[in-house]
Amino acid sequence: MLNYKKLPGAGLLALFLCTAPALAQSVWEEEAWDADTDGLLSVEEFREGFRERVNFADWDDDGDGVLSEEEFGSGIYSRYDTDSTEAVEVTEYGAFERDFGDEGFWRFHGEQVVEAGEEAEVGAGEEVADTETVASNAVPEGEEPVEEGASFEAWDVDGDGVILGNEFQTGFQTWGTFTEFDTTADGGISEDELTQGIFDRYDADGTGFIEEPELADIGDDMGDGGFWDV
Repeated sequence: MLNYKKLPGAGLLALFLCTAPALAQSVWEEEAWDADTDGLLSVEEFREGFRERVNFADWDDDGDGVLSEEEFGSGIYSRYDTDSTEAVEVTEYGAFERDFGDEGFWRFHGEQVVEAGEEAEVGAGEEVADTETVASNAVPEGEEPVEEGASFEAWDVDGDGVILGNEFQTGFQTWGTFTEFDTTADGGISEDELTQGIFDRYDADGTGFIEEPELADIGDDMGDGGFWDV
């Protein structure tokens, strides 16, 4: 397990920092990513742009070429700990609540869901009618899932008013996001798997391309003050 106490705030933030050239890209420009200028982003175009903005090596703490579940979770956590205090306070919870809500960025996006206690197949681009569904493979044995749209208190296990790294890991691991991204089921997320998983979340209609209004979502997240802003 990663020891959050041993990581300085700057170290946590560094998990998601980009390469030096990307530091000048605080404003996202569609034209810089859309290589063929067709107004759409293919997964290949997205991958190239995303790699310029996010350096995978900064996520991969042990340098083994793949992200473990804890590396994946700690990197995401650091984006919400905006003041690098190693604790997500209520004042930082707005973005956290938005992204983990029913329509949030980290909502379950895969093909298998549990609906009213039964397994149901959901194809790409299809909507899940029951908003209380959770990932069928999301919950480790003996643990209860942190449901979509859960309150701050549900993540703040010890009730001290902040979400610590280990509390986030506990909640996030019940969502099945790691399993969803690890498409090869080898226990690690490669750089291609990471960018494909992020791409799929922006490609909300499952067309294989990111287009309007999906491009606006990327602009918000890559632009100044956005989730992927550096």
